[in-house]
Amino acid sequence: MQQELFSIFDIKGVVYTPPFSAINTAVAQRSFAESVNEKGHTFNKYPDDFVLYYVGTFDTETASILVNENLQPLGTARDFLLPYGSIIDEPEVPIPDVPTTSGTPA
Repeated sequence: MQQELFSIFDIKGVVYTPPFSAINTAVAQRSFAESVNEKGHTFNKYPDDFVLYYVGTFDTETASILVNENLQPLGTARDFLLPYGSIIDEPEVPIPDVPTTSGTPA
């Protein structure tokens, strides 16, 4: 299975974070957005200092890593910052009916 690899560049520190994996770009962006919108988080305090990058892929069956030679910026933390008081919309996931057992426990 292929996982995509991402890193966050700290403009002031001039360093990339260790890469993290996600199943796709949308999931990585959601994860970054959650951190950016967490009050007190460094990304939230300094949203112009951090940029999310797509850096490559990781194959979970072979442990091979393919690095993207041209790092692809996906946006600054400011791009993911919601107005104060906003909430991140989560899709409603239907909860399946769980069969119940009848009778008394043994």
